[in-house]
Amino acid sequence: MIETLVLNLIGILIYFINRYANRTKKTIGFSLKFWLKDNWPEVSSTLLFDLALMILLLNKDTIISLDALIAEYVPFIGLQVAVKPVMGLLIGLLLAKAFYELFKTKVKK
Repeated sequence: MIETLVLNLIGILIYFINRYANRTKKTIGFSLKFWLKDNWPEVSSTLLFDLALMILLLNKDTIISLDALIAEYVPFIGLQVAVKPVMGLLIGLLLAKAFYELFKTKVKK
């Protein structure tokens, strides 16, 4: 369970670090205070929504099986994937991007 939460946080961090690395004004040094002020809606929404999804994903009644998908598309016979940690990472990466793009689009309008 803890590894799924950590992977989710890693996914969020990867996305925002890449956003920082690809910024347009690279002459300005990193300031955590400025960055949080500039990105707080995206970061807070991402963290809260990801937390809600992680609670649902890690619920003992949640059962996710990708056996049929793996059997059909992955050539490795007998491959077993820990789906919940993988989903934690993907949720972190993809929702960070989704919320960032959503907020930046609304700010431009």
